[in-house]
Amino acid sequence: DPRSLVEEHPEPAGSDRSAAERAWFREQLAALDPMRRQLVEGRLRLGCTWVELGRQLGIHPRMAQRRCDATVHALRQATERWRAAREALDPLEEGAG
Repeated sequence: DPRSLVEEHPEPAGSDRSAAERAWFREQLAALDPMRRQLVEGRLRLGCTWVELGRQLGIHPRMAQRRCDATVHALRQATERWRAAREALDPLEEGAG
């Protein structure tokens, strides 16, 4: 769920993998175009409507939805690639220790 990655909350003890994923995801959000970041955070973190986001950004609500959906889709794909890369490295890290 992308919302869990956007929301700010303390990490439970022993969740290094989850903490690493959240840190990586926050870096991805920070690297987004400011409009796309505002769309994603406004929708997922703040629960803004498409109309509200469209007004804030000066675009049609449907365009706000399309851009946000495309951005979330791209972030999901990047997250899946990142997870796969991490999983591929885990056996190496366990063997080194």
